[in-house]
Amino acid sequence: MAEQIGMYQLAVAYLMLVVVFFLAMSNSLRISRELVVATLRMTLQLFAAGLLLKYVFKIDFWLASVALIVIMIAFAVTVVLGRLEIRVKRLPLILFASMGIGSLSVLAIFIFLVIGREPWYDARYVLPLGGMIIGNSMTACALVTERFIAEVIGKRDQIETSLALGATYKEASMTALRTAYRAALVPTIASMTGMGIVHLPGMMTGQILSGVEPMLAVKYQVAIIAAILAAAALSSLVMLNLLRSRLFNKCHQIERAV
Repeated sequence: MAEQIGMYQLAVAYLMLVVVFFLAMSNSLRISRELVVATLRMTLQLFAAGLLLKYVFKIDFWLASVALIVIMIAFAVTVVLGRLEIRVKRLPLILFASMGIGSLSVLAIFIFLVIGREPWYDARYVLPLGGMIIGNSMTACALVTERFIAEVIGKRDQIETSLALGATYKEASMTALRTAYRAALVPTIASMTGMGIVHLPGMMTGQILSGVEPMLAVKYQVAIIAAILAAAALSSLVMLNLLRSRLFNKCHQIERAV
């Protein structure tokens, strides 16, 4: 195996995406444009991130690490907003607060108590770990938002009947909340079930390929998966409660915009 991936090896990897492009074209899947855009964005964003990280690693200053984590969360908010068709009042702020609370609290526990890294703001640890945690929180928040809004709209008559009979908006929407919360966590839990047998996680694979002892890579992977699930669960729960407060007014009625 080559120790480093050169331009030739990278070009071969891109050929696999070209195959996917032609498969999509030949089967009229109508995702060719999205595939090209996604490939270009992935390439530009990853190389830009690589150049930025190279610079940040040299700075070794806590404010740089914190600023980049905040930027990651802000960008994650824009990604989620781009996926949602419905607009809720103050949704960007709700998303930022939810992902921030869930991701930062878990990241802090991981940095200070799990790996005990000194200094705590070491960008080589904070940024990759933060990226994985924030990315999964973003996915969980997107899933829980879409599902909860869909549940409220789909069961509007049932919820309004419960409200008319004297239930609070929290009581009337509890079934929708539980359904959405479960939908947000199931993908991560399902992925955990197959780890080690069906597939090796990306972080663990990368460490093993870079020469890290397998059992040490396993310990790191178990810790990061626990952090990812915890962040997804906390972010989703905060998101649900903040979102629910925006979908219902003070009179315990569903907002007209929903």
